[in-house]
Amino acid sequence: INRLDAKISVLQTESKDYAAKLKESTERYAQMVPKMGPRIKELEGLVKESTESVLLLQSDAELLSKMFRGQVVDNRKMIGARVEVEEEMKEQAVLLQKETETNASLKALLQQQEVIIKRAMAARKMLQQALDEEKAQTVAARDSMRGSLAEIETL
Repeated sequence: INRLDAKISVLQTESKDYAAKLKESTERYAQMVPKMGPRIKELEGLVKESTESVLLLQSDAELLSKMFRGQVVDNRKMIGARVEVEEEMKEQAVLLQKETETNASLKALLQQQEVIIKRAMAARKMLQQALDEEKAQTVAARDSMRGSLAEIETL
């Protein structure tokens, strides 16, 4: 029983100590509430703002991520289009080379034909001059013969 009484006494003492501490804490709380009330409300407002900012930041991050994914898709499309354009340019370069070669060949042929035409015109001119000279000689010979015949008839 002594042990129980001793324990009861210890427990009562502890209970009084806890009651005193509770009273002290309650008093401190009562003193702190008027001082800390505005600060608590301010902190609650800051917590609310922070929560809203975090939500906004999350939505912005999701939007940014979506934009980056869209940019990646667009970049892949642009790369594909660029490859197609490069292939088309290569084809056009081959066609241009063929056309350039054909053009050079046609120019060479044209120059050959111009030379032939100039030679033919020069030959025609020479023939015309020879024909004109021959005609002049023929006319002179005919006139001379007529003159001779006229002389012969007059005799």
